[in-house]
Amino acid sequence: MRDTVRLRVGLMGGYAPGDTLYAGTEALPRASSEHLRSSVLLASLLASVDLPSGLGAAVAVPYGRLQTKSDITQTSDSGLGDVELRLRQDLARWLAPDATAWPRLQVSLGVVAPTGPYVAKADLLQGNVPDRYLSLGRGAWWWLGELDAGGAITERFGWYGSAAVRGALGTTDDQFAWGPELRTGAGLSANLWQDIVSGGLGVDHLWRGGNTEVDYKGDRVDAQNGGGRWLELVPTLRSRLGDTLAATVSGRLPLWQDVNGVQSVQQFAAFVALHGTFDFGGAPVQQVRTAAAGDPAKRARTAAAGDPPPPEVAAQVVAGRWTLVDYWATWCTPCTKLAKELQALVEARPEFVVVKVDATEWDAAELQRRLPGVAGLPLLDVYGPDGRLVQRLEGPDAFRFAAFLPAAATAP
Repeated sequence: MRDTVRLRVGLMGGYAPGDTLYAGTEALPRASSEHLRSSVLLASLLASVDLPSGLGAAVAVPYGRLQTKSDITQTSDSGLGDVELRLRQDLARWLAPDATAWPRLQVSLGVVAPTGPYVAKADLLQGNVPDRYLSLGRGAWWWLGELDAGGAITERFGWYGSAAVRGALGTTDDQFAWGPELRTGAGLSANLWQDIVSGGLGVDHLWRGGNTEVDYKGDRVDAQNGGGRWLELVPTLRSRLGDTLAATVSGRLPLWQDVNGVQSVQQFAAFVALHGTFDFGGAPVQQVRTAAAGDPAKRARTAAAGDPPPPEVAAQVVAGRWTLVDYWATWCTPCTKLAKELQALVEARPEFVVVKVDATEWDAAELQRRLPGVAGLPLLDVYGPDGRLVQRLEGPDAFRFAAFLPAAATAP
């Protein structure tokens, strides 16, 4: 489990063109709509912080350009969009704080601030803003709530699901009221290559309620050309670029839509993101806590010098050569650093052998069953040429493995 404060920062860019008007589920002929085309180019600065308790906060600051064209006119709006603020809680930290294989379950609550420019419908009709059809801002405060879940199916495949709802907290300055929104989605994920490249494929459903406005009599009426339902295919590809950096490419491909009134429908949406993850403070290792971890008297006997290897790795301990058995997990950040040092060792000195044992899916009970008395990862067992344990190195001590190897063999 993580005992550090985690900071994430990133930059995401998106592009979404649209060149077709829809009424309900039917596309309108281009001649009847003056061939109206639109495109959105957006860049968002993303930042979040997560505490060891599972409580976190996130902010998204968008900046972009919204452009509309027809056979007659062309308009554009560039600037800051509406800023989103969230507080979230990892519920798995409450429900099963000692489990490493518990499915991810996270709830978020937040607000959207009306920081982007908003163009009132009355101003559009009166020609007060002839260079605009639409605007990046929505002119009102919004509340939002989100639930994200996910877990493993097999060693390589997983699942995920989400639900997000948001609604306007008031009306705009011209008394326009946005309808609520609900987005649900589910999909499958896969580890495509050595925990470095992963992918996902999901389906999202978006429902938008109809908008309302005040007519010339002062009565609130349903607004035209707002609300509807959309179904989209969502592919994702993610790659680690090092210990802290990662890149993500994703998209939204429309499968079906049923809109109210007449609306421009996007052809697709594409997103590219670069983000970094940094841990601060806390223990320098990923700990798997057990009920007896803090009480040595209650812990089972750990391995000692001279012990033979356990049955599950005995066949991989090479007689006549030094063997290092590396117990690691995907959630263990120090394990990644240790793996690089071990790889450098065997590349320089082929007389050493490294055996990898994947402990990603082990919970605290499984860890104790397989490795009695061990409190956490990383863990490295050093076996001599006689096949007997020389030293068990746990946590930060694992990086001291060179001190227990023959001096002449630890240098290139």
